[in-house]
Amino acid sequence: MKTIGIELCDFACFDSQFVPIRPGITLLVGRNNAGKTAILRGMSALQALPIGLSPKGTPVNLGGYFRENQRSFELHVLSSIDESVGKCFPKMPNHWLSHMHEAGVARWRFTALPNAQLRFMRCTLQIPDMSSTKEIDVIVTNRNSISLGTFNSEFVAGAWTQLTNRTFDDNLPIFDTGHPITAALEEFPYIKLISPHRVVADNQMLQTATELPGGGETLAQFLNTLMGRDRDAFEAIEKFVTRVFPEVKHVNPEPQPNNQVSLVLTMKSGQRIPLANCGTGIEQVLTLATFVLTTRKPGLVLMDEPHSYLHPVAERALVDFLLENPDHRYVISTHSAVLMNSIEPDRILYVSPPGKPYGTKRESPEISKILFELGYRNSDLLFHDRLIIVEGKSDREILPILLQADGQYVDDLRRTGFPILEGAPKGSTAIQTSILKYERLLNAVGRADQPHMYIVDGDRSNDDQRTIKDTKHPNTLGTLQVAILPRLEIENYLLIPEAICDALRDELKLGGTTANVETSAIDEALKRLLNSDEPRLFPYGRKPTIDPAVQVKGSRVLEEIYEMFGLRYHKERSGTLIARHITGKNQPNLGELAALVKPVF
Repeated sequence: MKTIGIELCDFACFDSQFVPIRPGITLLVGRNNAGKTAILRGMSALQALPIGLSPKGTPVNLGGYFRENQRSFELHVLSSIDESVGKCFPKMPNHWLSHMHEAGVARWRFTALPNAQLRFMRCTLQIPDMSSTKEIDVIVTNRNSISLGTFNSEFVAGAWTQLTNRTFDDNLPIFDTGHPITAALEEFPYIKLISPHRVVADNQMLQTATELPGGGETLAQFLNTLMGRDRDAFEAIEKFVTRVFPEVKHVNPEPQPNNQVSLVLTMKSGQRIPLANCGTGIEQVLTLATFVLTTRKPGLVLMDEPHSYLHPVAERALVDFLLENPDHRYVISTHSAVLMNSIEPDRILYVSPPGKPYGTKRESPEISKILFELGYRNSDLLFHDRLIIVEGKSDREILPILLQADGQYVDDLRRTGFPILEGAPKGSTAIQTSILKYERLLNAVGRADQPHMYIVDGDRSNDDQRTIKDTKHPNTLGTLQVAILPRLEIENYLLIPEAICDALRDELKLGGTTANVETSAIDEALKRLLNSDEPRLFPYGRKPTIDPAVQVKGSRVLEEIYEMFGLRYHKERSGTLIARHITGKNQPNLGELAALVKPVF
């Protein structure tokens, strides 16, 4: 049986939170105080499981994470049921084994007590009971022997059956090592919890150090010891540091007066600089590389905000470095957009109390990989309370400015994201496909329940608009929140003479031109263009009963006006500049936009 992941129950702010444990990188993301650090520390309790003669204690005291008026929490280890289950339960009928194998998941439930040295009070193994009504013998392992237990399996399909329920004390681990039934519990003999506060002490006593604490404070002692005991590992650490910082030639643990040791860097210029006098980024990269390359394999490496103090180039190098060392499995808490956009969406776990238990449906890894390769940015979906997904870059820049000018959602706009359906084509079926891709991305990163809506331009036929608004969710088949802009383009809200005049003056100043721009000239040009019948300006025809400012192609009107002054209208740059001069007084139609986005606020 192989580990699928762990679930923390009644722990910190979580009723139940599942974390997959798999090869490669898993990111924990979420708002500040969402419980990411609590999850990593709770996962470190895996090394205290009662297996073998000498289970290790946890590196941190978990007492502060126990809930008020609650004397315990549960740590569940979920594992797949494979052919090895037959070795564990030899007297079980084959048809029952096959049904259980189909069900797929066994669950070890450990109950932990709140004291400084974590102690597990009881353990229960649960497996799905699928078919038989007979009494079936099941092997139960304990510290001293393998014994037989029985249970009656009159349960509905998918129900859980208790196999063991044994209480044990601090010094009597319940399980020996090496038995098939405990294989999942023994997958990670080496677990390293890395603190977000990693500060290397300057001068340390010159003494042997074979373990590096999670804060990295004894790094000089540790590397000095490592250089003598495992030169290959030391040189691999040095090689990564010099790869990220090409100006560095060597990392040197050097003896200091008074029987001390410190770290000194030799630069390619020949200069020698104490690590304490270098930038924090070098200290962090050196520390992280040491943790990864000296944690015994196979390890579970728990990193709390490794991106702290790192330049984006170093962050990308760190991701590559972790993927180059696949013998470990990495669970990382982060706020870094670089890290989020460097891995496939299904590798991201969005964390929010009260948590999500095992079984929450996510998009398949194959779909996740395709979305990643198509260039969808995971960070667009993970930093905000709500999303308004728009059709193009100019909409992303201009819409929030106009909503801010309207004044209804000022505070909420700071926590609202505006991703784009970049390159979304005009056909209704094609735009539906683009929307469904975003729904799959939301599902892949675990944010399907996040308030969100789509806004597409109004430059489509009535039939196309109806089809787009009727887009269904790919999994639930429920109708999605899709709105059509009341005007052809977002630029139609920028057709205000005063705002265009002010923006033109700004652009001319930037170009070093002092040409005179008057509001009256802009006003006349707008009236002339809005009264035109040119197909370029009115691609769907000009209907006399409708305000021309609604049905005109706003961006083309602005292109014409900018050409009058020898300038090129740029949809994002120029449009944003005009938008910043729009107010609720000079543009009374901003309320249309506020009403359009109301469902997500």
